[in-house]
Amino acid sequence: MVQATEEIGLEILDTCLSEQKAMQGDPVSSLRYGLCPGYLKGVADRLNGHGVCLPEYINTVQLTQALKLVFLDYVKGHQKQLKLPA
Repeated sequence: MVQATEEIGLEILDTCLSEQKAMQGDPVSSLRYGLCPGYLKGVADRLNGHGVCLPEYINTVQLTQALKLVFLDYVKGHQKQLKLPA
């Protein structure tokens, strides 16, 4: 039997930081970097209306960029939590 494993925060951080290599044309980093906004948007969509209200006046690109900035800022002050499930 195969079980899905949950990513830890450090893996999400590494994925979100792969942008520079992705912009240089690295195909693996490009794929990984695309997962960052998708993962963060999925979390935000799940929380929307459950204690979190996403603004309706910004588009998806703006929202995912904002989510990434918030995530990276949060990580700076919560390094120990990076070892926990994302």
